[in-house]
Amino acid sequence: MGLTPYPYQEHDIQHIIDHNGVGLVVAQVGAGKTLVGIEVGLRLGASVKLVIAPKGTHKRVWIAGIKAQDPQAVVSTLENSSRAGKEAFHNLLSHAPGWYVITPQLFTRMRMKLTVDMAIVDEIHLLTNRKGKGFHALRLLTAKNRLAMSGTPARNRVENMWAVLRWVYPETTDRSFWRFAAEYFKMEYDPFAGQKIVGELQPGRMVSELDCYLQHYKREQCCAFHPRGFLDGLPEPSCIQRTVQLSPAQKKFIKQMENDYVAWLDENPVVAELPIVARIRLRQATLGMPSFGPEGEITFADDCESPKLDELLNILDEMGDEPALVFTSSQKFARVVARRLQAAGIDSFEWSGHVPQHERDKALEGFIGGKIRVMVAVTSAFGTGTDGAQLAASTVVWLDRSDDRTDVEQAEGRLDRTGQTRQVVSIELIAEGSLDEGIISKQLSERLAMNASLRRSVA
Repeated sequence: MGLTPYPYQEHDIQHIIDHNGVGLVVAQVGAGKTLVGIEVGLRLGASVKLVIAPKGTHKRVWIAGIKAQDPQAVVSTLENSSRAGKEAFHNLLSHAPGWYVITPQLFTRMRMKLTVDMAIVDEIHLLTNRKGKGFHALRLLTAKNRLAMSGTPARNRVENMWAVLRWVYPETTDRSFWRFAAEYFKMEYDPFAGQKIVGELQPGRMVSELDCYLQHYKREQCCAFHPRGFLDGLPEPSCIQRTVQLSPAQKKFIKQMENDYVAWLDENPVVAELPIVARIRLRQATLGMPSFGPEGEITFADDCESPKLDELLNILDEMGDEPALVFTSSQKFARVVARRLQAAGIDSFEWSGHVPQHERDKALEGFIGGKIRVMVAVTSAFGTGTDGAQLAASTVVWLDRSDDRTDVEQAEGRLDRTGQTRQVVSIELIAEGSLDEGIISKQLSERLAMNASLRRSVA
């Protein structure tokens, strides 16, 4: 039995169809943009439909959604690792009717000219770096009906909108990025980097000129249907910060790294030649005391000293048997956390790119079903597209934050979204006097700045 679109979704579907199946849907997590894309494809009668979407959304979101709306639909997953996946590629290139689903990563590696009737790019922010391989692959994709979707289409930089619009509206978007930038973006001269884009010249002007730009936000006026956002009625998350004291060894390591990008682990120097690498090392050191792995790489021992992990155990003890979602930017530390929790008798699972997708899908079902109490997730792996965690938990614990504000914003929406019935409690573990405090402050400033842009005024 298919879903009946809500009035605002029905409006969006008709609006996109009225504009020849071409448009941009900017909807924060939980707004139901998937149903909109599926219904547009079905009602337009498009024959060959390509969906580019994160792997974690294929089975539970796109394939299940398509089958629910059209039980007779032929849905194929494009992949190189299976016979069925290779056959799907052959059918796509032969223009056999049906739905084809592919990950942004594989789509980027393909780098082939494709022509389809309809293309839907879910989480298009993954392909919006104009200098990246993903955008160059996207430019090889030709489709009469083009639908781009994301809650954060520009990712961390407003200038990324050029890449989005260059694909959605190639006829009207200037081929030259810098000519486009001169018309829409505010620029400052940087003596080291040259012209630097710092925002929009007129916030909101760029999207107001688009034929089909649909926006839906959680708790702010976005359209005639949502005067207070589509989550009106669900309280904003309760944000709690808990400060932890780093161990003397962690403090020493961090101080050495901050001073000269060189720190010592036992008899071995850890050198970070670039500031961005230094930031990663500094953030890792707030999680636990790092060590060297068997091949000389930086890692964490299962019994590493970690005040943050100790505090996490305290929090879980306070919560009783209540489930929780735990985020960290480090896969190596996520592995340690999951193992330590298991050793403490707490059913947990490491959700990271190092774990096969079919195991993650099974674990999500276990989390929803109550068999797994704690999901220890790497922000970049769990943050985009994963749906269902809100049915299991309402508490999220942040061991650290990624430098990527988009990954963080996507991750924040895993529990605070449609389907959640309780107020979300967000607990942030802050290492006193560390990089943690600076990242939170910086991301808040970036979010406030981005909130002033890319908003179409509501009549």
